[in-house]
Amino acid sequence: MEKFPKARRPHSKTRLGCFSCKKRRIRCDQARPECRNCISRGFDCEFPILKNKAKEDKKPSSLRVLPSTRELDEGEGSDSTVTGLALPPAHPSPYNLEPADLQFVQHFVGHTAALQESGGNKTYAWGTSMSAIINLSLSHPMVKDGMMAFAASHIGWLTKSDDLHKTAAMYQASAYRRLRKAIGSFSQESADGVFAATAILTWQATEWKSWSTLHQGMKAVMESMRPYAATSRFSTILLFNLRELDACTTFTPPSPHDIQRLDLCITHLRSASSFIHRATPLHIQLYNLLLTFALRVQSSPLNTSMTPDEQYEILFPLRGWIFLMPSAVLNTEVMDVNNLVCFAFYNATVLAIRPFFSEAVKFFYRVLHTEPLREIHRHFVYAEAVERGKGQEGEGEVGGILKEVVRLIGLCVEIADFDIEGLER
Repeated sequence: MEKFPKARRPHSKTRLGCFSCKKRRIRCDQARPECRNCISRGFDCEFPILKNKAKEDKKPSSLRVLPSTRELDEGEGSDSTVTGLALPPAHPSPYNLEPADLQFVQHFVGHTAALQESGGNKTYAWGTSMSAIINLSLSHPMVKDGMMAFAASHIGWLTKSDDLHKTAAMYQASAYRRLRKAIGSFSQESADGVFAATAILTWQATEWKSWSTLHQGMKAVMESMRPYAATSRFSTILLFNLRELDACTTFTPPSPHDIQRLDLCITHLRSASSFIHRATPLHIQLYNLLLTFALRVQSSPLNTSMTPDEQYEILFPLRGWIFLMPSAVLNTEVMDVNNLVCFAFYNATVLAIRPFFSEAVKFFYRVLHTEPLREIHRHFVYAEAVERGKGQEGEGEVGGILKEVVRLIGLCVEIADFDIEGLER
């Protein structure tokens, strides 16, 4: 009797699974950045680089079509001309990612380049280290995942997209898993990657528990890096914060001087209301955030130490201000009066609230100096004098605007230079 070959059960095939599933000859669900098989077994999950499809297959992708940096900025009412940094097809990306995910890298790199070009990266502690994070992401998957989570979260915030927030959460989960594994085998070679991944995940924490865990983890990592902090890519941040950790950390309630300075800051913020409300919706939004923040600090308990949960809840909006705004507002090279007034009040407000968050604020902001405020003030004093020399004082529209700008930025300098003895005199 003739035997017929046993028919195989029909099944779908895929050539796009991860290397680990291919090696073990099991079906891969192709979930990015890590498939479920690798997650459940604790394996590193890497996917092959996709080749370009044939030219005739040019149907629009059903995945994600992300707006460019220019479109995002314009959507927020900004006049920024910054665009994302496109990756030319002639030069393959060093990242092993699908085109849809590469757009997150493009957004992060483009936003970083825009801040560096405008000088805005110098206004917060990690701004000058963003290039180092990008370079580390090429060799440390945990940094890459954290970076992409940050970009997805940023775009999701700007576009009000729940799907992108879910994508960000997926990349955050992958970054956490890889970070825990790297901490288990911590060495000098992996130290910068661990430090960068911890930092970038800390920026994205949206509730107290995760922020507290990462905040304490950051301290532990810095202590472990102490012997070679001077040779780290983040040596400036490390050495500064190690000195802060070595200093006395006993809580000191805000002094009467600190409280009076905050009161002065709120008074001056309110005096800028009529000027700011003639600006763009973006500038109005940022101004309202600063005033609301300062009022909340003023109404918080001042004679006892706030709990970490209370500190985080109050501080989060202001620390997020520097990351979740279009780059145009940080472009202090372009003498846009609205940008510079917002920039001046932002710096003055941070200086006024620092004593109320002495332990937490140092991780979010560079040590601010009053010189940038004085330089902006000097510029507009000179511009007003030139305009007044034209014989149009009190008549020209430009002269009136410059006079008001000089007054407002002068108020910011007064906040920065506030002296209790001078006030009493």
